Amino acid sequence: MKRTGHIALIAPFLKSVQSQNISAVNEALNEIYLENEDFESLRNSIKEYDSFESVALASELETHQLLECRRIAALLYRKNKKYQKSIDLSKKDDLHKDAMETVAESKDPALAEDLLRHIMNMQDKELFAAMLYTCYELVKPDVALEVAWRCNLQEYVMPYFI
Repeated sequence: MKRTGHIALIAPFLKSVQSQNISAVNEALNEIYLENEDFESLRNSIKEYDSFESVALASELETHQLLECRRIAALLYRKNKKYQKSIDLSKKDDLHKDAMETVAESKDPALAEDLLRHIMNMQDKELFAAMLYTCYELVKPDVALEVAWRCNLQEYVMPYFI
């Protein structure tokens, strides 16, 4: 069906057998979802079924013109433990919540410090507080205090210390 270009005709059948987690079925459905710009179904398919070339799909989606496709690419990189790549994509698109979630999942203090300093350069107070809350156990106290002092954010760092 892929060769004929009419793969969408058998989409109901593919959905019914996707529970078997066969890579050809998953890839075909992901292609259909992407073609139809059904990002919610694509995201659910990626989260539920892991038998497909996820890095290849992520590299294809990371340069896509639509923001949702790039978000899915960041999600795929995160699932494959390529945290830095995922964070870089999220920062490029100003998706800081996604970047914070990736840092929290990575449990890497170096990534947390890097993102905190990126947020410091933006001088976004609320984002700074959200970062300290989301990645509390990863941010070193001396780094949090330094960043707060440099940007005059002492009142935003106090809940972190308390």
